[in-house]
Amino acid sequence: EGLIYILKDLLARRGYEVIPTSHATLALKALKEHTFDLMIIDLKMPDMDGWHFIMKIRKEEKHQKVPIIVLSALLEQDADPGKSDLVNAYMVKPFEVAKLVEKIKELLKIAEL
Repeated sequence: EGLIYILKDLLARRGYEVIPTSHATLALKALKEHTFDLMIIDLKMPDMDGWHFIMKIRKEEKHQKVPIIVLSALLEQDADPGKSDLVNAYMVKPFEVAKLVEKIKELLKIAEL
């Protein structure tokens, strides 16, 4: 997906190291190989429902406290609000990059405490 690489470039220019994946299976592999400070997850992935992916990674102790931002074309109330406690932030596409960057900074500061 093109948005992943646009986000990677935008965030890399702001000093963030980004490991983009477009499929849940690739993301699960990356989660085994790397430690992440924050994750940005779309609910629509080609090989797995986003909520299923989030529930799967939240079961692992290593990832329970990692902040997660959901980026989705679905409005939050349409995206299964019963699962919103699994994530730290929810942003609807299209979104403002400045707001995403602010949310990233905020969540990373909280995670450092």
